[in-house]
Amino acid sequence: MVSSAATAVQATVPEAIQSPSEFTLVSHDSGQPTTVDGGVAAVPAKTILRVKGAVPPELWNRFGSKIIPKLRSANQLEARVELRIEIETSASASLEAEIQQILSDLDLGGKVVVEKDHG
Repeated sequence: MVSSAATAVQATVPEAIQSPSEFTLVSHDSGQPTTVDGGVAAVPAKTILRVKGAVPPELWNRFGSKIIPKLRSANQLEARVELRIEIETSASASLEAEIQQILSDLDLGGKVVVEKDHG
């Protein structure tokens, strides 16, 4: 007959969660909290990358199809857009209405706005 010894590790959630660790490991032998690297849990450093600049119209589709899938795998991806045109004032009201309709159709009304500057 073969007997096997099992070693247990107990994890407990402290009443006041300490940052950056969300749990405390308790040593089975001593019953005391176990720490890593002198008591500080390793937390990966975060960096924010921004991709910004002017993209010529002939590259818009290719830019979007290449860069967006690459960035979607990251946490907290946020995309913003700013498009500028200069048109005759007499045509601005109808174009603005068309743009508003397109934004509404895309369920972006209120999230993307149209602004006018009179020059």
